[in-house]
Amino acid sequence: ESELERPSKLDEILPGFLAMLQNRPFRAMVIPWVLDQTIVAMLSSLLPFYVQYVISPEEICQDSVPPIPIGSMRCSSRMVLGIGLVCMLLAAIGSMPLWQKAAMGFGDYRTWLAFNFLNAITTILFILGRSSTLAIVLTICFAILNGAPIGASFLTDNILGLVIDYDELRTGTRSEATFTMFASFIPKVVSVPASAFPLTLLALMGFRDPIDGQLQVQTEEVQWGVRIMFSVVPTLLALTSFALKGLLFPFKDLARADAEIKAGLALRKLGEPYRDPLDSSYRHPDAAETNHRVGALLAHFPGVAVVERLQSEGVTFLRNRCAMQLAGLLSVALICGLFTGITMALGFLNNNKLSWLPSILVLMTGLGLLFSLVAGLRLRAALNLQKLLPQLPPETLEACCSRRRALQQGDLAPDAVERIAVWTAEAQSFMAHQRSVASLQQSSLGEVPAGSSSSSQERA
Repeated sequence: ESELERPSKLDEILPGFLAMLQNRPFRAMVIPWVLDQTIVAMLSSLLPFYVQYVISPEEICQDSVPPIPIGSMRCSSRMVLGIGLVCMLLAAIGSMPLWQKAAMGFGDYRTWLAFNFLNAITTILFILGRSSTLAIVLTICFAILNGAPIGASFLTDNILGLVIDYDELRTGTRSEATFTMFASFIPKVVSVPASAFPLTLLALMGFRDPIDGQLQVQTEEVQWGVRIMFSVVPTLLALTSFALKGLLFPFKDLARADAEIKAGLALRKLGEPYRDPLDSSYRHPDAAETNHRVGALLAHFPGVAVVERLQSEGVTFLRNRCAMQLAGLLSVALICGLFTGITMALGFLNNNKLSWLPSILVLMTGLGLLFSLVAGLRLRAALNLQKLLPQLPPETLEACCSRRRALQQGDLAPDAVERIAVWTAEAQSFMAHQRSVASLQQSSLGEVPAGSSSSSQERA
């Protein structure tokens, strides 16, 4: 009986992940998120090359008349790099209160877009880098300007919090752990190719390695390659991210969406119909599952078609399909792992022009194993369904099929529609009052705590 009624933690892993991917606001954030992390990885890997070979403080000191002592602070690439990074960090910290005020005045969404656009504008300035004393000063100034957008990074977390609230409204369960796990997973996946490809391109352009610790003079082609990959490419990625956030993210008025989500959550907890703020459609809370574990196992296979085939053909087709997927993905992972070992044995890691290949193969091997794990969970769910479904009444699958068809209901009673409108209006009025009180408190204090925003205060 307990096996039938209670799903295990393993039963709930993949359904939770699939439910997250069905969250439209979250899907709209994924690609811009990947682009933002790519920018960070590229700038981090190329920053030493930009200072050493484009600005080249050592070369400036040697060419000066009279020559500047090599022990001078401005003759050290490490010193210039350190000063630039410290100035960037201080600018990021100092800009946080300004971004907070902008978020309270213009809203989180518009400020979020503005910080992305400003990031693109400040990054393109590095194309002006030259080997001159003036360029050293300008580079530090550009680092300060580039640090200002970093101070608005907290806005992404605020918007993610709203997306998590909306996911709770959709599914009836709160899944911060799944979202934060995915958010921490993206940088790890992106960092390898985003760091390896620029360095590989420099090697193909003829980059000269240091000899006995002495930096070598680079060709004009290599210097321009560093400039373009350090300024132009990140700018294009930032503008693309800005455009995708503006076009794809559905909640333009975050304060209104936040109020509607809270009103919907209150109605849903009472078992009442609620209005989805995404498309303004009216929805019924999902009916309780006839069998909790079977519902969790069926959630491994989204869509109506798969349940209809289960009704007509049984679980055999699903088990065979999952087994074939698992075998195919494991084969890909093993082949990538084999080639990874071969390239490492041949010394590709020590070859500047080919060192990227083992890195990419390791990444592909890891992704192959990850997708194999997903396929394994689906196969496990199919095998458990094959064992459990014969013990259940025939109407179990029909009820599941009906629930999936009835995701949107438009035949609500007039009193239900009126009740939804009243709750939503009250929630919006309450949130507006809270924002006014918070604004007055901030004005009276004369300071804004860094890292908080209007929407975060509302959620608190």
